[in-house]
Amino acid sequence: MLTFKTPSRFARRTFTQSLLIDFTVDVAVGVLYGWTGLLLARRHVSEEARAAAAMFSLWWFGLAMTGFLAAGITLAAALGSDLAVLVALSHVITLPFSLGLWGLTFYLVYLFTGNKKLLAPLGVLYGLYYILQVYLLTIQHPTGYDASGWRPMLDVERPVEGLWTNILLALPLLPLLFGMVGFAYYFRKADDLTLRYRMGLITTSLTTWIVAVVLISRPELAADAYWQILARIVILASALTILFAYRPPKWVQHRWRIRSTL
Repeated sequence: MLTFKTPSRFARRTFTQSLLIDFTVDVAVGVLYGWTGLLLARRHVSEEARAAAAMFSLWWFGLAMTGFLAAGITLAAALGSDLAVLVALSHVITLPFSLGLWGLTFYLVYLFTGNKKLLAPLGVLYGLYYILQVYLLTIQHPTGYDASGWRPMLDVERPVEGLWTNILLALPLLPLLFGMVGFAYYFRKADDLTLRYRMGLITTSLTTWIVAVVLISRPELAADAYWQILARIVILASALTILFAYRPPKWVQHRWRIRSTL
């Protein structure tokens, strides 16, 4: 295992096959999610729904930036960059993800309740979530990084663990779960075939994305090539599924009379 304990401008380069796969998948995911966000941002919506639509696009742009920054972290580690570079990128990567969660949560709140008054309070909540993540990483005092596996991992001097820490980090992710439950509920009630098609693919995509992220992050699976490759295939499939939800392939539109909404 290659671990950098002392940052060095001339650290050894270690662009392994696994890191190359990780880098490629992160870039591809960034492109797909960014394209989806751009297409959604160009949709014509009513004045009433414009803010919610913009925040939904923010979710996909946030995921896209998270993918690109994850690729940057992998590239920096593979090229033997200083520890400070990886720490800085680890701080930065939480920002677009937090912004994306803010956008998704507001969109879901508006979609299911019609309430537009929670935009600012939710922004404060996810601002605190971002600060919490930066704080937890800082107090752990990173001392080096390991670039020998499927994804660069920071070595820390004082790991922060415990039930309450996990709860605090997981709470802002609950909108993903509520969103999936809500889409599944309305999927059963929707009469419009296009709406059912879109809701079904969005629910499937979010579910598989969460499962894949969990698989990648589990320490006991970090060295298992089978699970790591499978998780990355699932992540790519999840991104494509979202794109197909809003822009169905021509043969799907013709065979099942599904309308493209982009």
